[in-house]
Amino acid sequence: MRCILFLIALCCLSCNNKQEIPEDLIGRWKTYDTKLNKKDISKSSDPTNENGLEFQPNGNYISFGNPRHQDEGVYEVNQDNLLFKSKKEPGATKAKMVLRQDTLQLKMSVDSTTTLFMKLYRMK
Repeated sequence: MRCILFLIALCCLSCNNKQEIPEDLIGRWKTYDTKLNKKDISKSSDPTNENGLEFQPNGNYISFGNPRHQDEGVYEVNQDNLLFKSKKEPGATKAKMVLRQDTLQLKMSVDSTTTLFMKLYRMK
């Protein structure tokens, strides 16, 4: 009997752990500054100035712009951490997120020595 009560309580707790997506994150974001380590790669990574991200309220994201940057998948938010799970690529990408009204900053470790830093602004 105790085991059954424990399982019911555990199920109820896990059902209430739905991720909280910040309302300010939802929408389309345009990339305007990209750095690899401290080197500015904005022009080479986005020569036609098209790249960006769209965060949907259902937990899906779309990256748009140049063909090599187009992707879609799901995302999760845990405080200031953003986790991307692509439909195209296996695994997940973790980013530190700073969200301030109409600006979004993402910092991602590519490997143990390389960091990608992106700044985006909210599209109207």
